[in-house]
Amino acid sequence: MRKVLENRAISDEERMDALESQLKEARFLAEEADRKYDEANSLLLLRKKRETKRFYINPIINTSSVCIFVFFK
Repeated sequence: MRKVLENRAISDEERMDALESQLKEARFLAEEADRKYDEANSLLLLRKKRETKRFYINPIINTSSVCIFVFFK
């Protein structure tokens, strides 16, 4: 009976080591995915910001027939 319990304890320890290793891998993958998501999100926000800050050029002709461009945000 003692031998059976010792074998089971060893088996349980090996299983726990394997599960801890899998947990470390899962945490690493989750952190990597979060980092990639944050990076993609910041790039998307930067692109949207650039699109909204485009300048629109409107020509205005003054009386001396010189063309002046006014930039609107």
